[in-house]
Amino acid sequence: MSKRTVVGLAVCVCMLLSVAEARGQSGGTPASSTSAPVEAAATGKKTPPNNMAPGQAPKRVWTDDDLRDLRNGSAISTVGEKDAKKPASTAATKARPKPTSFYQNQIVRLQAQIPPIDQQITELQAVLSGKPTDEPRKYVGTKLDDWKSELAQLQKKRADIQVQIGAIEDQARHDGVPTNALH
Repeated sequence: MSKRTVVGLAVCVCMLLSVAEARGQSGGTPASSTSAPVEAAATGKKTPPNNMAPGQAPKRVWTDDDLRDLRNGSAISTVGEKDAKKPASTAATKARPKPTSFYQNQIVRLQAQIPPIDQQITELQAVLSGKPTDEPRKYVGTKLDDWKSELAQLQKKRADIQVQIGAIEDQARHDGVPTNALH
């Protein structure tokens, strides 16, 4: 025999084995797999599909009729009752506003931080403009650029404090505190 014939026979044997193996995995002959559902439909019995595990129950398909039946005798809880009473007033459930003294104390605390910052800003501006100061600066090894950046930081800090004061005043007005009661 030639090599061609041996290779051809080997290919044919492999194809036959793969076809036989595929039939064994699909559950037998095609006639037997289609006859089971036809018999089940004729007798009215439900049979589980072939691909289900033995202990697994078949999945249920819910219809609109099933859902209506569920609602009528349902053990499912719903939120509230149909005749539930609404609360009498929502104003009673709101948190009480903070007293005026709370806002005043916060504003006074923040305003107390502004004068020292203003004094430092004034001193730095005087030094940067070349005016002599009464007391020597305690900065060792600093440059003129450091003073400019320090001045910018102090000005930003002062602006941030003023923004905080404005936010507290807005919150107080929102809570019903008169504007003239804060200062």
